[in-house]
Amino acid sequence: MKRLVITLMLIFSSIIFSQSNYEILPIKQHLNDIYIIRMLEGENIGLYSIIDSKGNLLTQTDNILISVQKNHIYLVTKDYKEGLMTTDGKWIAKIGEYNFKEKYSNMYKEAENNREKEFFIVYINEMPRHKYGYINYKGELQIPIIYDEAENFSEGLAAVKLNNKWGYIDTEGNVKIGFNFDEAYDFKNDLALVRIDDTSFYIDKNGQKKLIKSLFREGKEKIENLGYHIGSAFEGKLKIKEKTN
Repeated sequence: MKRLVITLMLIFSSIIFSQSNYEILPIKQHLNDIYIIRMLEGENIGLYSIIDSKGNLLTQTDNILISVQKNHIYLVTKDYKEGLMTTDGKWIAKIGEYNFKEKYSNMYKEAENNREKEFFIVYINEMPRHKYGYINYKGELQIPIIYDEAENFSEGLAAVKLNNKWGYIDTEGNVKIGFNFDEAYDFKNDLALVRIDDTSFYIDKNGQKKLIKSLFREGKEKIENLGYHIGSAFEGKLKIKEKTN
């Protein structure tokens, strides 16, 4: 009898929920047969949730933020717990399972970063500082949560910090460039800017130092070359004038 009463209460509450206590938000980003809603009644009035095309709740109704990105959805509850979901309503990481380094704030406007993500930087609160690692799009722990800092992958490598030094790992977690740097940045066109002490320079994907002219130096040389040619031409005109006189 008790079980029957509970079942009837659940059915009744779902009927009430499906009728009038939420509104569907006009989200610009593309979602696959799921909808973001705002609660109009109850203890979580004004907060957000996600429903499927049949009106079934996919999340709790206690989210203060639901941000749609290119291929995933970032959620934050009123208790400031985070979660990730695919754009068709499947969990990548359930609420409270991880903390995420990248935090989004857009709800109604489209995401500025329009790239699909394959890996997500996660962290745990370990005193005196956080520890970072990576999960993949399936929600699996791709790279252990052992690093002092971590950056996104670029061109197959990510800068990570361990014992106060930066190095680079691949998407399998293998160390490809050792922990030798005081600063390390993303790879672009097969090169990354790094720093050791007061010296900054570029390295390739083998960790080899590359001598690259800076834009400032290159521009300066162009100006100096132009000045030289103008000066030479002017000097030539003076010599021609002297001869004619």
